[in-house]
Amino acid sequence: MSCRIIVNKIYNVFKILYIWTSSGVCKNMLKLYGVCFEGAAIFDGYPQIRLANTASLRVGDKCIFRSTSFVNSIGCRRCFINVAEGATLTFGREVGVSGIQIGCASNISIGDGTIVGSNVIITDCDWHSVSPSDRRANRFNTIKNSQPVVIRENVWVGMNAVILKGVSIGENSVIGAGAVVTKDVPPNSIAYGNPLTVRPLPMEGE
Repeated sequence: MSCRIIVNKIYNVFKILYIWTSSGVCKNMLKLYGVCFEGAAIFDGYPQIRLANTASLRVGDKCIFRSTSFVNSIGCRRCFINVAEGATLTFGREVGVSGIQIGCASNISIGDGTIVGSNVIITDCDWHSVSPSDRRANRFNTIKNSQPVVIRENVWVGMNAVILKGVSIGENSVIGAGAVVTKDVPPNSIAYGNPLTVRPLPMEGE
């Protein structure tokens, strides 16, 4: 047996232990923090989650949150989720995310069976005013500025994509790696690039 095989076996054992311990610790701590779990959840690594006092975060059954490169083929950051006062963030059933970065000021929902690639950013708010004087004075109303983001069922969001406020992505659609999504994407579509190009998703076998 070669040294590489031995090292890989040791690595896999360590990976399993790390996932097992991080999942248990994260879920119990987040329950105490007020996160609503609707079933099982797996945490590969430790995410950073900030919930304001009146914020709501719901996690569907069998969701997976990856915050470590142990279990991601191209590497990922630590998941970061920020839910502001009065805002609601919802993950459907069997959603999988890797290193996701979410800023939720009003409402973001991610549908059942959706997978989100490494280091994707989703936000429903600009977080800063377009006015230089307002930015300098830190005058900004996140609630008035925000628009909900809706990602329907069975969507695949490619790595490093950016999804901005007011966007709806239809079921079964694919968002290409690095895309900047500033407009609605119909169901069964593929969207890619910046500016965004949207086309019908090829049928299976084409």
